[in-house]
Amino acid sequence: MRLGVAMKQLRRKKKNERSIVSILLLGLLVLTVCLVICLVHIADVKRIFQLVKTEESYKDVQNAEKIISDHADKTLDLLDQAAVLMTNDVGELTDEIIFEVIQQYSSLDEFDNVYYLSDEGRLYRQDGVIHDKDLGMLEHILDMEKADCFAQYENVDGKNIGVSYFVAPVRLNGEKVG
Repeated sequence: MRLGVAMKQLRRKKKNERSIVSILLLGLLVLTVCLVICLVHIADVKRIFQLVKTEESYKDVQNAEKIISDHADKTLDLLDQAAVLMTNDVGELTDEIIFEVIQQYSSLDEFDNVYYLSDEGRLYRQDGVIHDKDLGMLEHILDMEKADCFAQYENVDGKNIGVSYFVAPVRLNGEKVG
């Protein structure tokens, strides 16, 4: 009789162990499914965040582009005004008139430096100095027929930096003089 009771207890113990193993396997399966769902959700949130940030960045770039474009247009308008002012009501464009207009426009915050370049290649600086030397990279400015801007890299104090040039032709009696 003791043997029969021991057998029943052994069967019950094995049945209980199978139940515990089944519950543990079911728990592991649920945990794995939850982990996979969580990882998929994280990837989805990351993708959505990247799309939102990309769209925001694109809008920021468009806004910056509009601001820079408007500023460039305003600057070119100022240069056109300066070019007209230089030759307005004068029979001849003198050094005095050139320096007066350069000084007037160099005081604006729009420009770091203001120069006048004559058709003969004389470069008038805002500090009153006139250069008659080779213009090098700036020589192509003499061929410009309308107000425009361009940028180029220059070596300034040993550093290669981008410099923006805003250029407007100066006309006297319909003829370009600088």
